[in-house]
Amino acid sequence: MFTDKHITMIRAHIELVDELHQTTTSRNQLAMIWRALLEEPHMIRRTHQVHPDTCRVSRAAWEAMSGVRPRIHSKGKKLGLRYEHPVPLTSCLYPLVRDALKRGGDVAAREVLEKFHRPSWITTEEDLRLNNCGLRSKMPSDWDGYNPFARYEEVGIELI
Repeated sequence: MFTDKHITMIRAHIELVDELHQTTTSRNQLAMIWRALLEEPHMIRRTHQVHPDTCRVSRAAWEAMSGVRPRIHSKGKKLGLRYEHPVPLTSCLYPLVRDALKRGGDVAAREVLEKFHRPSWITTEEDLRLNNCGLRSKMPSDWDGYNPFARYEEVGIELI
């Protein structure tokens, strides 16, 4: 899923972030680049359909879709859906990947990305539940570090 080229780009990005961790503006811009780096391998683009193996769906979102996955993010929004990451990218996944690169290099980083980068379609109501429980950008306080869907389980989001 993540090629050597992607891992090299991610490594370079993390080194850049470590050097430029100065202003909120630069951190926000770097976070946008981080998100773009992670989305590209999944072909989440204008005309490419989200692949079932890389994108989970909640039961409620599946009902809203009527069994047809949106081809692009804006179509999902029209259906009241949110394209969401079970392990928040910037606040949780980024530190995990950074630590993996330092600890075990490219192989360890790839393993972390393949384990925890699991985008999902959920409804806007389910997203609101995450926000209301304080889980918008963090994992539950009792997270075991293994289950990428712990936030969803905490608020009762069922994935199919």
